[in-house]
Amino acid sequence: MADKIEKRKYLVVSVHDVTPAFDSEVREIVDELRIQEVDKKNILVIPNYHSKYNILKSDRFSGWLHSLKEKGDEIILHGYEHISRNRKYSSFYGYIMGEWVAQGCAEFQNISYEETKDRVERGRKILNCIGLICTGFVPPGWMMSKEANKAVMDKGFRYTTFTKILRDYQNNIDIRSEVVRFIPRIRAINFLKKMYNLYLLKENLVHKKLARVAIHPQDLRFKRAFEYLLKIIKELREERTIVTYLGFLKMQNDT
Repeated sequence: MADKIEKRKYLVVSVHDVTPAFDSEVREIVDELRIQEVDKKNILVIPNYHSKYNILKSDRFSGWLHSLKEKGDEIILHGYEHISRNRKYSSFYGYIMGEWVAQGCAEFQNISYEETKDRVERGRKILNCIGLICTGFVPPGWMMSKEANKAVMDKGFRYTTFTKILRDYQNNIDIRSEVVRFIPRIRAINFLKKMYNLYLLKENLVHKKLARVAIHPQDLRFKRAFEYLLKIIKELREERTIVTYLGFLKMQNDT
C-alpha cells in the first residue's frame, strides 16, 4: 500500500561521530551547516571514542557541545566507544553488515542485554557529568541486537533510529524514513550510493513525512561527498521544515 501523502513534511539533519578525535572535522561541518541556515541539528556524541577520547578530558569540547545545545541543536548519545568488541557473527549476513558495511563500528550489533545496559549507563554518565541530558540513542552503524534494543528502551530513552526507521519507544511505533548518507569509499561504490540516494529522493522519500540526512567526518575529508550532501539538504529543505528528532516526535504527539 502506498504511503499516505502528508501535507507538512520535515527534515532531520544529523552530524555523526562527534568526538574530540574528529574535533576539527565536526566543527567545520557544524559551521558550514550554520552558513546553510540549518539551525537545528542532531549532534551524535561518542562519549569515549575507542577508549582514547573521553570527552570529560576536554573542557573546550564539552563547552562547544553546550553552545550547540543552547543554539537549538539536540545532543544524542551515539554509543559508548563506537567500536565492536564482539566480532563473532551468527551469520554471513551479519558478518557483511558488521565488517563491510559498518566497518567494525557496530558496537551494539552482537552484545547482550546486560552489556548494553552497562555501556549505555557509562556513556550517559559521562554526558551527565558535563551537564548534558540525552533523550535519544543512535547505535553506531545503526545496528543493534534485539537484546540491545530492549536494553536501550528499558533505560528510558525516548527513541532510537536505524537506517530505515525512527523508533518511538514512548508510543511504541516505527516511523519509516530511510536515511540519506554517503561515507565515501571506492569509486564504484560511491557511484552506486549516489544512484541509490537518487532513488530515495525521487521515489522512496518524496511522500514521506520525515526525511533524514546523516553527515560523517569522513564525508568532509572527501570534499565532493560533503558538497553532495549539502546539495541534497538544500533541495530537501525547499519543501520541508528542519527539526530535531525530539522536536519531530513532540509535534506528532500534538497532532
